[in-house]
Amino acid sequence: MNRRILGVIGALALALPVSACGSGGSPAAGPSASSSPTVAPYATAVPSGVALTTPGTALGLGDHAVIAWHPKVSTTAVLDVQVTRIERTTYDKSFQGWKVSAAQAATTPYFVRAVVTNESTTPLDRVAVPIWAEQDAGTLVAAQPFQQRTFAPCHPYITPASFAPGAHIDMCFVFAISPGQDLKSVTFRPYDDSNQPLQSITW
Repeated sequence: MNRRILGVIGALALALPVSACGSGGSPAAGPSASSSPTVAPYATAVPSGVALTTPGTALGLGDHAVIAWHPKVSTTAVLDVQVTRIERTTYDKSFQGWKVSAAQAATTPYFVRAVVTNESTTPLDRVAVPIWAEQDAGTLVAAQPFQQRTFAPCHPYITPASFAPGAHIDMCFVFAISPGQDLKSVTFRPYDDSNQPLQSITW
């Protein structure tokens, strides 16, 4: 069954107080269809000895998935992704000092933490890792695109400026779950070249 995908819920509704705004002080624009990665066959770009996790696999927290996809037409990313923790929080607890709109306040914020290792043979600098949240209704919710230095409790959601082969990083994703819904699972789901989501790997 194809899951309906929700855009970033009120990503621009979360803003720093005016006195704290500056360069890079506001959340970045959310993902758009035009920026979705193009996928082409990547088998030949996977390093020798690296076994990819079968699409459709369901994993538990702490389990590893080795995944390949094309974040850019000319780039094959191969990552080991280990989702380690899912944290339900509140805006009062984790977003002190932020202006939260009424629509945003009606949602439930979650932090999803993961350890990501570059299994590619090339650097993967500033790559957005396509981790989504799945709600009870089966819809997918995109991560809120906070810049690293903007939201200290949970960052970053993209790889660093220098992410060499073999390097690993602790990553964190912020999700705003719709009113009346719970976070059912976390899913890695890139897109193919027709802008349709590929079969996912879930935790």
